[in-house]
Amino acid sequence: QTLHLVTKLALITIILLGINYSGKKIHERIINNSVDNKFRLGLLIQDNIGDIKNLNIAPEAKFIVSPENCPNGALLYLDKMGWSIRDLEQVNNETIKNYIKFGANYLLIASNEEFELFTNNYSELIYKKNGLYIYKLSLIYDN
Repeated sequence: QTLHLVTKLALITIILLGINYSGKKIHERIINNSVDNKFRLGLLIQDNIGDIKNLNIAPEAKFIVSPENCPNGALLYLDKMGWSIRDLEQVNNETIKNYIKFGANYLLIASNEEFELFTNNYSELIYKKNGLYIYKLSLIYDN
């Protein structure tokens, strides 16, 4: 009997402590209003999805997205196939040319600072708003 009562009290204590801990963590997230850095690009796309859809981009179009901390997360928000590049510094002429060879049609960049693609030989800026830049890529480029 005593062992049974002690076991019940121990389990109830563990459950109550777990509930209390969970409540504190949820409260911290609400108070801090912190968005996990992994999903920032996806949320930015979600905020601009109406404008992006108005660009009439073909459903089969492939995107390069950067900077992307969550592999393919932004592509999920776009509902497109493509590639994600972790750091904006990795977006350069050679990288873009290689992805064009694999079928990339668009480049989506998120940047709080003014962003300009370093070449106009194979890209055209088609969208710029709220720190989101979309370039249409051409299959014609200098070798």
